[in-house]
Amino acid sequence: MLEGLLAGFVPSAIALVATNTPEAHAGYALGIMATSGATGGIVGPLIGGVVSHLWGNREAFFFSSGLVLVAALIATFFVREVHVTLKQRSKVRDDLRVAMLNPRFMIVLGISMMVTVSVMLLEPLLTVYVLQLGAAQQDASLSSGIIFSAIGVATVLAAPHWGKIGSKIGYTKVLVFGLVGGGIGSVLQYFFTNLYGFGILRFLYGLFFAAVYPAINALIVKVIEPDFRGRAFGLNQSAVQFANMIGPILGGFLGGIVPIRVIFIMNGAALLLTALYVKYKGLDETAVHKSTR
Repeated sequence: MLEGLLAGFVPSAIALVATNTPEAHAGYALGIMATSGATGGIVGPLIGGVVSHLWGNREAFFFSSGLVLVAALIATFFVREVHVTLKQRSKVRDDLRVAMLNPRFMIVLGISMMVTVSVMLLEPLLTVYVLQLGAAQQDASLSSGIIFSAIGVATVLAAPHWGKIGSKIGYTKVLVFGLVGGGIGSVLQYFFTNLYGFGILRFLYGLFFAAVYPAINALIVKVIEPDFRGRAFGLNQSAVQFANMIGPILGGFLGGIVPIRVIFIMNGAALLLTALYVKYKGLDETAVHKSTR
């Protein structure tokens, strides 16, 4: 529970970048933030595995604590906040009420939860599926870890570029591209029964899906007033954490009643339906909802 309180670092960091970066460069900067998170997701388990192997599992907690301390020191002594708006502290209930009065923000929040559930859906199933594809039992964890991290590697390579593209053509379009590419890529995974082909397809799927989170972050900036952005990113992070809990539970439940390959079809269909909703529902990026003033 105490570790969970550290989740506040992420929305604060994103809000800090969003509110202190010139609007013309906000998309690229948020793309870099997404890339940083993906890089940590790739490198973290690898470093943790090495530390645990060399010194033990308990010692890995000390190592992790040291990294958190370094991050805190960097944020304290090196980060400079240019646009500071100090207001009376709000209540969570009031923030939720304001958020619900902004339909565009609620749409973005729902999409954020949807795509996070989509990613986490396969976490409890991937190792089992890798075994079904023919991986040796002693290598299943390593193989599934590499395949799962393929999306993270793709995000590192593609997310900053999607941020730049979004600043030119609009983040709603980029979000649709990412959802459509992710949906098609997920459906195609049903047909790949070769371990290496499956891993390559996961990487290609990640190149498109890498557009989603930078676009969501940028859209939050677009549809929310500056003085509410920090709280908006906090609410978004809470939604993501809730989806992180729902995704594996739902994936495990579905994996017990249908073949894992079928879940790729269901996952892809959900992403494509979300893309259609965004496409035809539309998100006005130019106007900010007045209720957040």
